[in-house]
Amino acid sequence: MIGLDMWADYRSQIISILGNLVVTTGSGEEMAVDSGFAQWVTKTTGMPPGHSLHLIGNGASASMASHFCADITKNCGIRANVFTDAALITALGNDNSRKRQLSETTTALKTPLPWH
Repeated sequence: MIGLDMWADYRSQIISILGNLVVTTGSGEEMAVDSGFAQWVTKTTGMPPGHSLHLIGNGASASMASHFCADITKNCGIRANVFTDAALITALGNDNSRKRQLSETTTALKTPLPWH
C-alpha cells in the first residue's frame, strides 16, 4: 500500500534526523543533546518578566522557527518573536546594512515591556 510505505519512509526520515541532531554552545562547541535541552529549559524558564526569546530562520528554517515560536508561546507561556517579516528584514537591511539588520532588531526588541 502506497500510504503505509510513505508513512514508514517518513517515520524513518524523522528518526534519522533526530538521531543526527547536534547541539552547540554559543562558541560553536558541540555538547550532548540532553545537556543542551536542559540548559535551554533553565534559561527560558528563568527569563525575567517582560523579556522575550528571539528566533531566526532562513528559508524553510524560517517557517520552522515560526512554528516553534507559536508552540513555545502557546504551550510554555514564553514571550517569543520570530524574524519572518520580509518588510522589517529588508527595510533594516536597506537602511542600515545586511551585517547589522538582525543585531539592531534584537537590540530594539530586547527592552522589557514597561508594565512588567
